[in-house]
Amino acid sequence: MCENMNKGYVEVKQLVSNVMGFNDWLKDIEPIEAVDDKDLGHLGGMNFTISWPNLNDEKTRLCIRLKEIDSFDVQIFQYNGYKQTGLQFEKDISRDGILILLGTMYQEIVSLSNQVLEAHKTNVEKENQIQSLFSHIQIPIMVALLYCIFQTPIIKNNMTEYLGFLYKKNGHLKNIGYLVTSSLFGFLYFIMIKGKELID
Repeated sequence: MCENMNKGYVEVKQLVSNVMGFNDWLKDIEPIEAVDDKDLGHLGGMNFTISWPNLNDEKTRLCIRLKEIDSFDVQIFQYNGYKQTGLQFEKDISRDGILILLGTMYQEIVSLSNQVLEAHKTNVEKENQIQSLFSHIQIPIMVALLYCIFQTPIIKNNMTEYLGFLYKKNGHLKNIGYLVTSSLFGFLYFIMIKGKELID
């Protein structure tokens, strides 16, 4: 049925658009055709689905029909995935009642969205803290590793053999030996840091 001829669809669409931002959350919008029946008749309406912004795949399907001027019937179906978890039927709700219902749903959407964003922000902060901790721990680990390497007998023997001028006769380093060893230590540390930056 054409939108102009479906008074209920036009009315419900107008009510939905009156709740600012709510329309952005609607999915599967369908017009409901008018039914001309004395007991079950209505002037048409609208079906739509709201996917709640949490991670549980919860949805609400609303069926709003215009019964007569300023009177609506509403069916609310709750789903978790494809399983129906609830059903509610309300009759003869006023236009203001529909606006309150839609406004309350939108407030719930905003609240859940904020909770999801806050949880995501908390997770990102935790990940950043862990990465920061690892980056801070890496420096002492690299210094300790270099120190251990410099203390190994192989390195000490090779330095004594090839750089003997850095040592006194008793085997201890001269002042120049400390300077050269420290410079070598610093250079190797610099190489390790630059290598780590290239890897990251």
